[in-house]
Amino acid sequence: MSNVQVFQCLIQSTEFDKFTREALETILDGLRAHAAEVIIQVLKFSDDDTVNEIGRLSRFELSGLYSSIQIGEKSASTTPSGVGVIKLCWRPVLDEWCETDEDLTRLIRQVLVHENGHHFGLFDVEIKRLASAIQRFSSLTT
Repeated sequence: MSNVQVFQCLIQSTEFDKFTREALETILDGLRAHAAEVIIQVLKFSDDDTVNEIGRLSRFELSGLYSSIQIGEKSASTTPSGVGVIKLCWRPVLDEWCETDEDLTRLIRQVLVHENGHHFGLFDVEIKRLASAIQRFSSLTT
């Protein structure tokens, strides 16, 4: 069965949630423990206002987004509304998966690690270095 055929099945089921849980399990324990308070919200797409605000041309260009207060900026007076949320947009992720033939769990993990990096106050360049290190480590332990 090709990725495109499986794509049709995933759109019509809750299978994407299963792959997301599997991806979470493959994130290093230390990183996963520190990000435990972050809520993962699975959406088809991010909303148009958010897409425009961050300078994307299309909702298909945004596979994930971290929103809230970065962990280094939280304080005792931070309200519950300061809970971190990762919005994982399944449609752009599945499109990228079909285009690249990448392992779906690995692709979801890359998005989650990237957005968790923002939770820790990292910039995109730092996140890419972290993701590369995690990828190398994961390939050594599997």
